Amino acid sequence: MASLAGAPGAPGVEVRDLSKRFGGVAAVTSVSLAIGRGELFALLGPSGCGKTTLLRLIGGLERPDSGTIRIAGADLTATPPHRRPVHMVFQHYALFPHLTVAENVAFGLRYRRPRRAEAARVAEALALVRLAGLDGRYPHQLSGGQRQRVALARALAPQPEVLLLDEPLGALDQQLRRAMQVELKGLQRTLGITFVLVTHDQDEALALSDRLAVMRDGRLEQMGSPGEVFERPATPFVAEFMGAANFWQAEVVRGGDSGERVALRLACGVELEAPAPAGGTMRVGQAVQVVVRPEKLALRDPGHGGLTGRGGSVPASGEVAVAVTVEERVYQGASTLWIVRAGAGPRYLVSEPSTQQESAAGRPAAAAEARRTALVPGSPALLCWDPRHTVVVRDA
Repeated sequence: MASLAGAPGAPGVEVRDLSKRFGGVAAVTSVSLAIGRGELFALLGPSGCGKTTLLRLIGGLERPDSGTIRIAGADLTATPPHRRPVHMVFQHYALFPHLTVAENVAFGLRYRRPRRAEAARVAEALALVRLAGLDGRYPHQLSGGQRQRVALARALAPQPEVLLLDEPLGALDQQLRRAMQVELKGLQRTLGITFVLVTHDQDEALALSDRLAVMRDGRLEQMGSPGEVFERPATPFVAEFMGAANFWQAEVVRGGDSGERVALRLACGVELEAPAPAGGTMRVGQAVQVVVRPEKLALRDPGHGGLTGRGGSVPASGEVAVAVTVEERVYQGASTLWIVRAGAGPRYLVSEPSTQQESAAGRPAAAAEARRTALVPGSPALLCWDPRHTVVVRDA
C-alpha cells in the first residue's frame, strides 16, 4: 500500500472531537488525541469503555456521528475502510481455514497491487514474523503463536501507514503472550510504522507502549507515557485501574498550585507534604484522595525494629508512619503481599519483593526470617512510606 502524501510532520493518527453512539449508549464522547508517526500507542481500559469502538472508527469500520479522523495529515473521516492506509489485527485472527499461510497473507494484497508483486510481498511479510518456510501450511497445522504471526503478516503485507491491533494477544496463554509482546515491540521498532493497540491488560500496555491513554465511559481519563500514568495517576479511577489500591481520604491544610508542595492531613490524623496535582490551585480545606502504590510501602514491626517492603532504603525519620494491624500474608512467588488495616478503616496492600525476603538491609537470611515471622495476623505494625511517593488525586 502506498503511503499517503500527507503534511510533513503531521501525526500518524489524529482524531478531533470524535463521538459515536449506538442507540441510547454513548460509546465514544468528544475524544481528541494525536498519535505520532512511528509511535506505539495503547488504548487501555475496562470492557465497555469505548476503546475498541475508537479503534474501529480509526479503521473506518464504524462511521462517527461527529468529529474528524486524519491519518498522516489527510482527512479520511468519510473514506471507506478499504481505501484507508490502515490494517487491523483481531484477537481471534480471522484466518481462512481453507487457505494456506501464503494465501492468507496474500488475501489483503489482491485489491491493492498487481498480482505479480504478491509473491515477493508475501515472502517479505512472512520473513518479518519469522514464518519463512511455513507458507504451504494451513491454519490448523500451526500453533496459537504461529497463527497470530500469520495474522500480523497479512496485515503488514500491504505496507499500511497504521496498524490497528484489537487485543491481538488475548487468545494466547500467559507465557506465549509475554514472548509475543517482546516480538511485537521489536517488529514495530524494525518497521517504524504507527501501531495503535487496544488492550485491557495494564501490564501489556505498560510493556509495549510509548504512550498510552486510559479510557472510561467513552472518554479519555488520562494520557501520557507509561511511567507518568503508572506513577502519577490523575484521577481515582486511573489510580485504581492501574493497581494502586491504597487510598486515604485527606484534607488540604496548606494549599498551592500544580506541582507545588501542599500540606495534607490524612483522615487518621497524620500530616505530610506532597506535590499538588495538575489542574489548578488546591485550597485549604479541600477534600482530596491520597494514593501510594503497594510496592512503595514498607511495613515496620514496632517490637523488632525490622522493615519489610523497601528494605530500609529511606530513613525512618523521613517517613510517614500509620499504625495498622496485620491481617494476612500472601506468598506470590516473586513477591509477598501483606494485607493490613488501619483501625476499623480500610485495608491496605504492601508488596515485598522476594529478594528482600532472603536478606533485608544486609541482615543474614535467618535474621530476616525471624524479623518477618514476628509480623503475623493480628500483630501491630507501622505502615511507612517516603512522602515523595505520595500521589494526590482530586475527588471525582
